[in-house]
Amino acid sequence: MTDERNHHKGDSKDHQRHTNADSDDDAKQLSQRVQHTMKHKGSHHDSHHLHSSFNKHLPDLKITGTGGYAPAEAKAAAAESSDVINITDQSKSEEPRLESLSKKFGVKLKLKDGKLECTTNTRGTDVSMGAYENTPEGLNSLDSDLTKKVNEKKQALVKEYNVKFDTQETSPEYGDRAREPRLDELDALDSALKKSRSSLSTNVEQRILFLRDWREGDPAMQTQGKWNNRVVVYGLPRNGAAVSSEQRSEEEKRLGILNSVEDNFLHEFGHVGDNTSGQVDRTKYGWQRLENGDWAKKTTDEKLYIWNTRKDENGNQPEGWVEVNSKGEFIHPDSLEGLISNSQMMEKALVKPSSDYFYTPEDDFAEGIARYRQSPESRAKLAQDAPELCKYVEEYDKREIADKLGVGEGNKPLYKRNEKFEIVRDESVAEKSTMAKFRDATVPYFISVPPIFYPL
Repeated sequence: MTDERNHHKGDSKDHQRHTNADSDDDAKQLSQRVQHTMKHKGSHHDSHHLHSSFNKHLPDLKITGTGGYAPAEAKAAAAESSDVINITDQSKSEEPRLESLSKKFGVKLKLKDGKLECTTNTRGTDVSMGAYENTPEGLNSLDSDLTKKVNEKKQALVKEYNVKFDTQETSPEYGDRAREPRLDELDALDSALKKSRSSLSTNVEQRILFLRDWREGDPAMQTQGKWNNRVVVYGLPRNGAAVSSEQRSEEEKRLGILNSVEDNFLHEFGHVGDNTSGQVDRTKYGWQRLENGDWAKKTTDEKLYIWNTRKDENGNQPEGWVEVNSKGEFIHPDSLEGLISNSQMMEKALVKPSSDYFYTPEDDFAEGIARYRQSPESRAKLAQDAPELCKYVEEYDKREIADKLGVGEGNKPLYKRNEKFEIVRDESVAEKSTMAKFRDATVPYFISVPPIFYPL
């Protein structure tokens, strides 16, 4: 599917070529490499290359989404993890369960004044979930209370949005992989829904499925179904990873890195909006429809490229872009001559993408939408790196809010984005009168007949 975050693509060799680039170029390439690695949960080689890169160019940067830490923060990370692993020396038999509860619900457990203090943190501050006895009975009570909070949070989301949480019974194709979401994941989902409310379908339930494990070849998330009405989350958040956008480090924010659970939801809901609005004009952000029905990315030298799916003479499928004509025919049908890397394509593109994840027009759009909606930093970074794409998604976003959520008097949108980029009711805009709503609903069938005056 074109909207899967499942393509194991990238160009790690190309990222090693520009050793003489200045620090800003290094930082830009690094930020995109981080995002690409997190979307695909890359190999050990990818992870090693990533960490050696940021140690060289940005030694103080904590990559929260990789489960790894920069040297300057290694001790702090170890101390933080010790709160869960070495909570007490008097109850070693309970340590595995403490770790299990922390992982299951996305909470932190810390021994304080002889009791276990449970906290969660997804919005930048620790929120207490209560204190419990460090005993089997206390852990049973903690498990029960957290399960109740998860159910309450799910019910609140179901009530506020047109969403449904899938289970093992509703998703038998995944066997026993279905699981309950964690509290921090639900907070991240809630934030993404608040920012993406206009993208959801008003007629079709938006289904959410959480899976307990990630397997080789799985994406981080994926939209499924005819209407993109199911988002599947593969595996638990990695240890130390940012779950919400606000958890990212200041350096990650500056670089415009999207690597949290919330960011992935924003991307997937961009696919949902792309499907439900029917208004995405791909030509506005540098794509051209070919005669065979495919789409190609346009370059500044007026050439057309698609992502390579062909194999070379050795049976390998090189990563990169290949040139085609307007009919969709390969310029070099018998070879991969002229293959260019993903980084080269980013430089050559007529309309710059917002990240290196733009292999399809759908993903190019979804990445731009996610950056536009995530935070002030990501929007500023989008405007700086991909100004034309930023302008287009801004126009699209405003149009989607008006079309999907309605307009009031003067045809002004009834909803707007607040300072947190959440979609909220604009109280300054008055509702249309019943007569105006009726007229709008019946146009062009509503005919206004002027009064007839007869002479006396």
